Amino acid sequence: MRLLVGIAERHPSAELVLVGDGPLRSRLEASIPPPIRGRVDFRGHRQWDELPREYARRNVLVFPSRHDGWGMVIPEVMAAGLPIIATRQTGAAHGRAGARGMSNARRAPGCTTAGEDRCGVRAKVGGKKKVAPAGVPAEGMTATHVLDNRPGTGGRRGGMPIALALLLAVVGLTPALAAPTPAQRCAAAKLKAAAKKATGKIRCHEKAILKGLGVDVLCLQKAESKFASAFAKAELKGGCATVGDAAAIELLVDDFVEQAVDALEPPVSFAAVVQPIFSARCAVSGCHVAPVPAAGLDLSAGVAYANIVNVDSSQVPTSKRVFPGDAAVSYLYQKITNDPGIVGSPMPLGAFPMPTAEIDAIERWIAEGAANN
Repeated sequence: MRLLVGIAERHPSAELVLVGDGPLRSRLEASIPPPIRGRVDFRGHRQWDELPREYARRNVLVFPSRHDGWGMVIPEVMAAGLPIIATRQTGAAHGRAGARGMSNARRAPGCTTAGEDRCGVRAKVGGKKKVAPAGVPAEGMTATHVLDNRPGTGGRRGGMPIALALLLAVVGLTPALAAPTPAQRCAAAKLKAAAKKATGKIRCHEKAILKGLGVDVLCLQKAESKFASAFAKAELKGGCATVGDAAAIELLVDDFVEQAVDALEPPVSFAAVVQPIFSARCAVSGCHVAPVPAAGLDLSAGVAYANIVNVDSSQVPTSKRVFPGDAAVSYLYQKITNDPGIVGSPMPLGAFPMPTAEIDAIERWIAEGAANN
C-alpha cells in the first residue's frame, strides 16, 4: 500500500488489484492511504478457471511471499505473458526449466545485492523486456502475503499456490491457453477479413465526408476485392465450421457500414458542395451563366438555388428541375445521368459524365430535401 502511493505519483494510471481473501482483508482495506483509496481493488476469492481472465487484464505480477515451496501462480502468470516481480523465497524464482520468466529475471544496473530492494526489476518475458517501475521492491515486500486464495485456508500466512498477490495497472493482455482449433483459426481469419472490409469502406466514406463529395466507387470496390480474397484464403486452409458464407457476411458488414455512415455523416451542403460543382461544371462561358444562360437556367453562385428548386423545367415543363426528396424525378438529376426522358444532350455539355462522386453528392443533396444550406 505504501509503495503504491509513490508509484501512483509517477504513474497516474497505476492500480493495485488483490485477488484472494482472508480474515485480515478488513484490516488491509482500512489501511489504504487516502491518496490511493480509489485505486486499490480487492477482488476476493476467485475460482481457478477465473484466474486467466484476471491475469489477462494486468501488466505486472508482484509475488511477495516470504516462503513458498514453489508458487504455482508464477508459471501461470508466465503463461499469460506477464513480467513478474517476486521474492527469492519461492521455489519458482530459482527454476531453470527453460521457461522464460523469473528464471531470466535480473536486477537493473546498479542493483547488485539482495539488500538493495528498491530498484527497477527487469524480466524478459516472451523475448520482450519489460521493466517494473523504480521504487517497487524486488524482495521483502510486505502486507499481501497474508492473503491466500485456497478455500478453507482462512487467509493464513504463507505461500499462495494459486492466488494472485499484487497486480499493477489494468491492461488487456492475452493469456496463452490451449492452441486454437482449425475451426477457430478459420473463424478468426474470416472475422479479420470482415473487419478489414468494414474499416476500408468506412475510410472511403471518411475521405468523402472530408472532401464534401459522394463516396469513391473505386475505393469501395477495392475494399470489396480485399475481403473476397482474404475470405477465400481462409476457407482454402480448411477446417472451417462453415463455408460459402462470404455473401452473407458481406451483407452484414455492408449493413453495419451503412448504418454507421447514416448515423454520423452530415447532410450535403448546397453552398459547400453542390454550388461548387455547378460553378465548375455548368456556370461557365457559353453555358448556364448570364447574360444568356442555356435553356434560361443560370447556375451561377447566388442565383442557382432559386432557379432550380421546385422550378419547372423549360424543356419538360411537367417536371421540376429539382424536386426535394426525390432525385429520380428531378429533371436536373435526369440530365446529369442521361435519363431516357430528357430532351437534348446530357449535361454537362461536352464534359459528360460528371465524376461519380459529384453525381452522388447531388443525388444525396436532393434526397435529403434539397436544403439551401
